[in-house]
Amino acid sequence: MAAASTKNQPLSQFSSARLHKLAQQLGGGSEIARRANISASLVSRYLNGAHKPSFANLAAIAQGCDVSLDWLVFGRTNLRTGMDNSTQVTIPFYHQGASAGLGAFTDDAPVSEMIALPAPLLGRSGSALFAVPAKGDSMEPLIRDGSLLVAERIQTPHEGIYVLARNDLLFVKRIQPREPGILRVISENPAYDSEDVRLDYPHQSLRILGRVIWIGHTI
Repeated sequence: MAAASTKNQPLSQFSSARLHKLAQQLGGGSEIARRANISASLVSRYLNGAHKPSFANLAAIAQGCDVSLDWLVFGRTNLRTGMDNSTQVTIPFYHQGASAGLGAFTDDAPVSEMIALPAPLLGRSGSALFAVPAKGDSMEPLIRDGSLLVAERIQTPHEGIYVLARNDLLFVKRIQPREPGILRVISENPAYDSEDVRLDYPHQSLRILGRVIWIGHTI
């Protein structure tokens, strides 16, 4: 598994001109925001030069819009070349563990490094993917402590396994939508209780970060 270190800083090499070109091809900044699963207002600030994006958000834009990250950041290579989607997918990896983390995901959350995984292994390419390590035993036996989780950014949940954020913690759970506005949050390990969470209660601060699409662990 290849890896390359990155820095959690806005990149001085970035030029909004390339983002404008991408927006023109896709039909506007709102489409970039939708595909990358970041806020439209943030993309607008990138486009008008008021704010330079972090590497995390550039990686999300490159993945979501299926363009070369090398082109988007540095202007090298052609827009559609750089990463061979037929052989590998390069995605951001966050060292924060999903069960007990070092900080909540935000639009500018630090990417620890980029990792490359075979595209056939994930069954897709060009999606808004990210990776985190699993921590703890609440999802055993399905997910072991230390497993690598690959998730796809999504905001409208269906039943499945998700990476979630609450306050300053990340965790992974199975969720089941109940009546409107209520999610049942379930651990696979029967030693842990399930809970129903109302999404319209601000004090619960539950955010859905992504649906887990791949789980990997050592044997």
